[in-house]
Amino acid sequence: MKKFVIIAAVFCLLTGGVLAAPAAKKAEKPSKLEITTITKEKSTADYPGVLVPGSLSGTSVFVSDYANFPNTALLEYINGSVWGIATTGTDFGQIGISLSPAPFSPLWGVAAATPVNVFGIQYGNNISGMALGASLLYGTNRNGSNLIDVSANGVFEYDTEDNASQYIGGRIGANVAGIDLSAGLSLSNNMITGEAYVDSSNWNYWEQYDDSKMLLDLAARINLGNGFTAVASLAWLNGSDKYFWKSGNWYGLDDYTEETYNSKLSFQTLIGKDIKANETLTIRMATGFTADGNTDAKYKYTDNLNPDNSYVGYFSYWNESSFEIPLFVAVEGKLNDTWSFNTGINTVILNIDGEKDATNTDYYIEKIREHAKYDYFDIDPALEYSIGLSGVIGDLKLDMFIEPSILLEGPDFISGIDSGDLNTGIAVSYSWK
Repeated sequence: MKKFVIIAAVFCLLTGGVLAAPAAKKAEKPSKLEITTITKEKSTADYPGVLVPGSLSGTSVFVSDYANFPNTALLEYINGSVWGIATTGTDFGQIGISLSPAPFSPLWGVAAATPVNVFGIQYGNNISGMALGASLLYGTNRNGSNLIDVSANGVFEYDTEDNASQYIGGRIGANVAGIDLSAGLSLSNNMITGEAYVDSSNWNYWEQYDDSKMLLDLAARINLGNGFTAVASLAWLNGSDKYFWKSGNWYGLDDYTEETYNSKLSFQTLIGKDIKANETLTIRMATGFTADGNTDAKYKYTDNLNPDNSYVGYFSYWNESSFEIPLFVAVEGKLNDTWSFNTGINTVILNIDGEKDATNTDYYIEKIREHAKYDYFDIDPALEYSIGLSGVIGDLKLDMFIEPSILLEGPDFISGIDSGDLNTGIAVSYSWK
């Protein structure tokens, strides 16, 4: 925990210095932003969209960008999932609707919730020199299975499983004098229920897993001028896991509940630089750091048949702290009046992790029965890269994300190596006045 406090203090000093820098200039937002699709973002090795005004992933955090979105209908297909958004101007501002397989996270590279089919409503407007924005997302997903097993004596056993997920999230934001401010709150739940029985009076077991999370975050973005943009984010994730079990007959009579509570605090900051090498080539570079830490996970076991066996313990092996420095480089080059290429790399140049492993969850022993401490230091990270194409034909725009392994290994019918599909993502958008 001491490490995390030190890391957080360093973050506050550095971020505060950046946001208070005298070099900051009032941002001159264009009347209409150019939308950066998820496909194009992936073709630049996931260069952080929060640093690019108008990117779909970044605008999901800095919702004031919706005030300057163009009238657009966009559809993307990425690795079997469909993304889409449509926005149009009205007398009272820009409104939009969206569809995605999962909500974006304010923490780049961190999943916000269990993937669900998410429907969204967006709004933005320019009022008295300020760009204001808001979004509301709701998602749900449900699936299940029913199996019939026949035992050796011919008895039918019915096995059922139901998996249901829900997500709801809201966000508000404003851009004032070139500074974007945003706040968001989201709730998610995933519940899995399983049961095996012969008939209503002769059952084997019933179990249920209930995972709930709440995410609260604040974010800021500032245009520092000269191609520099800085972003800072503070997020608090709180969650609980509950497991219920009842059994009889073949599994033995049992009835108990397990509950685990845990929270996580995360600080993140990035600074990016856009370099216009020439009229046809733009280079983007970004770095920063992430500092986060988990609290001890509180654990509660309840024996519903024998309350004397119930106890409260903790899992402090979830007490982790980490410090990470990423590096992103993206390049966009114009090939001709119609086509351009996008490419990029990203890596983690430094990663420090600390973990404390201890638990007293054994209700027969009141003292700590396991204890260990681990520290990790990594300066030899893997390098990720990607490449893609973009085309503009009138009001129609096309983005493609190309599987990079095919460039090194060739198509599988030549090399014999499964190098994946040629295009793993494609986006088509149409804009109008």
